[in-house]
Amino acid sequence: MRKFLIILAITVIAIQVKAQWFIGGDIGVNVSNIKENREYSEGGININNTEAGFSIAPRFGYYFNNKFALGLSVSVGANFKINESYSNTKYQEYSVRWGAFPFVRYSVFTYKKFSIILQGSSGVGGSHGFWKVENLNTERGLNALAIRVINISPILGFNLTDHFQLVAGLNFLSLGYNIDIIKGTYYQENIKVNSLRHDFNFGFKSSSILSLSQLQFGVIYKF
Repeated sequence: MRKFLIILAITVIAIQVKAQWFIGGDIGVNVSNIKENREYSEGGININNTEAGFSIAPRFGYYFNNKFALGLSVSVGANFKINESYSNTKYQEYSVRWGAFPFVRYSVFTYKKFSIILQGSSGVGGSHGFWKVENLNTERGLNALAIRVINISPILGFNLTDHFQLVAGLNFLSLGYNIDIIKGTYYQENIKVNSLRHDFNFGFKSSSILSLSQLQFGVIYKF
């Protein structure tokens, strides 16, 4: 019994030596421009869409050893879109987004200061939209509540020191399943929307509001 307790104590101490609390965060951006020509029986229409967005996601957690960590990420961001039709009428649309996601990380490959990390996360998030036509008053748009059932994505890590690590999330290689509950008014047709969407995706094919920016950069500090 005494021998067992000694071995257990040594094991706990060994784990604690390698265990570390950490804080960090990611930033992500997305920019796109789409020019589209639509032909109808009564004529055609040219549409020019410009969209830009950003996200900030502070995170904290605990490394149990050099490979395994648990943590929580809280994200906030915004997305802006300007649609200009053939008649030069401008529709402005923007949304604010938020989310809270517990996550687990595991280093699957390490070479010197480089590492490849797999991250799995779940959680909830939301989006609150608004729209405006020309100089008219701003109106409420689509609102959404979303459930991230699971998202798995690879992360590249580089250890600057024993305490600082640079990370880059390769979200175009992510695998995920989200559920979106969307309500509101679609600004172009001014129609009511009430939908439930199941979104299973691989990387950039996702249409869920919980889709991350395709490339995210961040830093981790281990205490």
